Amino acid sequence: MSSHLLLVALVLLAACCGCTSRPAPKPGMAEWHLGAALAKQQEGDLQGARFELDQVLELDPISVHALARRATLKARMGDVAGAMADFNRAIEIQPDNPIPYLGRGIVNRRMQNLDDALQDHNRAIQLDSGLPELYLARGATHAMRGDLRSAIEDFTKATALNSMFYQAYLWRAYAHVAMEEYDLAVSDLNIVREHARDPVLLQRAEYLLREIVVRPAMED
Repeated sequence: MSSHLLLVALVLLAACCGCTSRPAPKPGMAEWHLGAALAKQQEGDLQGARFELDQVLELDPISVHALARRATLKARMGDVAGAMADFNRAIEIQPDNPIPYLGRGIVNRRMQNLDDALQDHNRAIQLDSGLPELYLARGATHAMRGDLRSAIEDFTKATALNSMFYQAYLWRAYAHVAMEEYDLAVSDLNIVREHARDPVLLQRAEYLLREIVVRPAMED
């Protein structure tokens, strides 16, 4: 048998046995799967989004962006252990990126690991003190720890960094109500009512305003 025919025979044999090597991924495929994951998540297809992120990480195992997104998705789907593993891996790969610390801190808070959550929030803010989302997250953890004054300080910092961050005004209003600072709470809620476009924020602001009207009257 000629060397050419021998080569053809070996290729065909490998194909029949499923032993052919996997083709190299095409350039840009990881980005394509990432875009598909975002689209599926916006459509509410969490399982589909997770599958696409799995594909991203198969192509690019050290993508911190994909790891953090998949971790957040896993947390939403109830896979807390999987979420923590992905956040830990992202931090291991890129320890100076604040986003994995933010996500891990939120998961720790939901698990009532408040000390660990606060450590993650503090580390995230050390890495980037200019992101209002970091202060919102730490403020929520302070509130769960019962430190409402620190929570209000963090929510105020978030609004100073982004005056259109209406979620921070809403959360600050909740903290003011808990401290019976009703006038301050109403001021924050009016900002949300006048400027926010998110229907969920507006609904919550309206509900809290009604509660404020009723609560002092009941206390009198």
